[in-house]
Amino acid sequence: MSEVGKQRRIIGGFRIVVALLVVVIVALAIAFGVVVSRLHKQLSSVPGACPSSGNIDLEPPSDLPPFHDLTREEIKAVRNFLYRQKDLNLVRPSEITVNSSYVFSFELHIPNKQVTTDYLDNGRARPDREARVVVFRGDLPDPTQKNTPSGPCPIPCILKTRSHCLSATGLSLVRK
Repeated sequence: MSEVGKQRRIIGGFRIVVALLVVVIVALAIAFGVVVSRLHKQLSSVPGACPSSGNIDLEPPSDLPPFHDLTREEIKAVRNFLYRQKDLNLVRPSEITVNSSYVFSFELHIPNKQVTTDYLDNGRARPDREARVVVFRGDLPDPTQKNTPSGPCPIPCILKTRSHCLSATGLSLVRK
């Protein structure tokens, strides 16, 4: 056989291999589609399956448990309360700079364990819901981070302050 004939034969073999690979890939894609559609039918027929409408009620319950996250209204009330505290010199998020004081985060301040278990197990008074707020104070000569529990929610009226000085050596606890 001539050199050209050998090359044509090799190219023909590659064409056959490529055609077989394309057929196998198409067959796998069809099989995958069939399996997914059957699984979808099986899962949608299971009792208690999630509704496909996407209407999940995210509103908080009317009677909040002690460890339920802060509600939208509680966060707004705490935020407004903090902005009214003139000694914090807080700026709005759009005005934040390195040398300003701003609210970094809000979360639920976990109530005392004994008070909570007394409420849950013995029917005693419900523990106050408080927000734990982290405030960065860049406006001070020594910048600090303040962990500020405030409460009771939903109408806060008390600030308790714990400060952490930020220095080149890291965080050091300073109680005020």
